[in-house]
Amino acid sequence: MNASNVAGAGLDGAKSSHNGEVLEYLSIFVVALVAAGVVIAAAAFVTTERFGTGRGARGLRQDARRTWDVVRRRRPTTTPAVSDELERVVTAEPVETTMDDFFAANVTPGTGYLDAEVLVDRVGRAASAAKAAATRTTPSHE
Repeated sequence: MNASNVAGAGLDGAKSSHNGEVLEYLSIFVVALVAAGVVIAAAAFVTTERFGTGRGARGLRQDARRTWDVVRRRRPTTTPAVSDELERVVTAEPVETTMDDFFAANVTPGTGYLDAEVLVDRVGRAASAAKAAATRTTPSHE
């Protein structure tokens, strides 16, 4: 075994083959990153133009710049307003209450998201329809 075989540069060209595979995977990775960037940029444009929401390319650029600054530790991760709100929440006095009082204070008038009577009616109609379909498709045993 000589030094060239230990280093991976055999006589059969294994090193050049390995470099080709690495370059192939690296190029696939770079293409995937570029494609992901294009998709993100397209989503920023579409949400702004089609739905009137979002901040478009300018917002995307600002978010990327802020993220890069946070990663490089040039900017704190929270803004002063958020920091003040976090401080207020953390230092707030606890509120002693029972669960009944808590739920009673948060009652809203009107029907709830799920109405039991409507659900029972729908389940009953679905069961009747299923029975009718089953009797129509079941062959008679005579």
